[in-house]
Amino acid sequence: MNDYLTIKYNSAGILQWVRSYNGTGNNADFAFRLVLDVSGNICVTGWSRGSGTSDDDYATVKYNPAGVEQWVRIYQGPGDGFDQATSIASDESDNVYVTGNSAGSETQNDYATIKYSSTGDSLWVKRYNGTENSADNATSIAVDISGNVFVTGQSYGSLTNYDYATIKYNSSGVLQWDKIYNGPGNSVENANSIATDNSGNVYVTGSSAFSGQNYNYATVKYNSSGIQQWSDIYNGTASGSDIAFSVKTDASGNVYVTGGSAGLGQLKDFVTIKYSQYPRASITAFTEGFYNSTLNKMISDTLRVYLRNSGSPYAVADSSISKLDSSGNGRFYFPNVLNGSNYYIVLKHRNSIETWSSSFNVFSSDTLTYDFTINANKAFGNNQVLADNSPVRFAIYSGDINQDGTVDASDLSDTDNDALNSLSGYVRTDVTGDDFVDAGDVSIVDNNAINSISLIRP
Repeated sequence: MNDYLTIKYNSAGILQWVRSYNGTGNNADFAFRLVLDVSGNICVTGWSRGSGTSDDDYATVKYNPAGVEQWVRIYQGPGDGFDQATSIASDESDNVYVTGNSAGSETQNDYATIKYSSTGDSLWVKRYNGTENSADNATSIAVDISGNVFVTGQSYGSLTNYDYATIKYNSSGVLQWDKIYNGPGNSVENANSIATDNSGNVYVTGSSAFSGQNYNYATVKYNSSGIQQWSDIYNGTASGSDIAFSVKTDASGNVYVTGGSAGLGQLKDFVTIKYSQYPRASITAFTEGFYNSTLNKMISDTLRVYLRNSGSPYAVADSSISKLDSSGNGRFYFPNVLNGSNYYIVLKHRNSIETWSSSFNVFSSDTLTYDFTINANKAFGNNQVLADNSPVRFAIYSGDINQDGTVDASDLSDTDNDALNSLSGYVRTDVTGDDFVDAGDVSIVDNNAINSISLIRP
């Protein structure tokens, strides 16, 4: 039958040793995760079927760096059913933490989290049964520099289906908080990975389903007190199934998420996202010429966002550059902003009219969200054009080629000249974003020049 099989290679890829573990039942044994502690010991966990039983138990094995087995620990839950370990971690003292799914005596699957000392003594066991007394499946565990333990997975809610359920224990196993994340689709959420940073913040990633649609990456940040700081949904280029499987942080607090994402005309691709530790503004905007009302999508392009102080002379507080995706969404990071301060949002696109938000906005918990597309009045002076009737969407005006704040004869002259010369490529006079300057570009600039479209600001 299957056994655990653990292999060590040196840095040159030369095999050092191979170790197998066959459980007491001489039955099926499945290793699922391993971790290296600070002393170089190897701890492996998964599940093993014992003698005279058809059910699985957690089985955790520790080897020293030479591959000598140090101890084996079995955990059988109170329900005497299936107990399957899915994740393992260690701390600075070489304590070992294991979590997974365990049948309860009067419940369905519960989270079951165990802390072992470096010598294999069981220091505590904690179980989590969600509010519906239904299926709760732990998938990932992490330990921060203070010895706090974080576990995530899925928990069933009668009104919300499966949601992320994330728990914090202190080093003694005392529950500090538990938090539920129900995605915007109010459908199925599957948490796959958890990580912490040096400030005690917690990051969870996985997938979130939308009604009638596929899964998207869903990443959530909590602070050390369990207060949600932000959440982010990533929908890939094909709007297909996108599932994140791992999240990590670096010493600077940046966050990295990776998984599989459906590409246009392709099967799944690796897609990796980096999130900055700086305050983030989630901006939605369309540019008139780049938007296609038949497809209800925009050609992706770069946008610079300025944050200006709310009082005259409206000095620039910070700026950021990023790309708007085909749905008009962009993430912009600002290292110099303050939570609670008032800022106007100012959009600068390479061949569009500079556009200000209709009012000032504030960052809360390092996040700000603003959607220019839902109404003309989201721009100062209603300075947007109706780009689509169904769904109703507004866009910032295109055609300010020379970026002087007005669409006029000089912009039209530049565009007309480049069209006559069949100019192509990433050029300012290509106001439709198709990499060709032609009659379509001239038409947009001409129309906006006739209507004297210009910058409107406080």
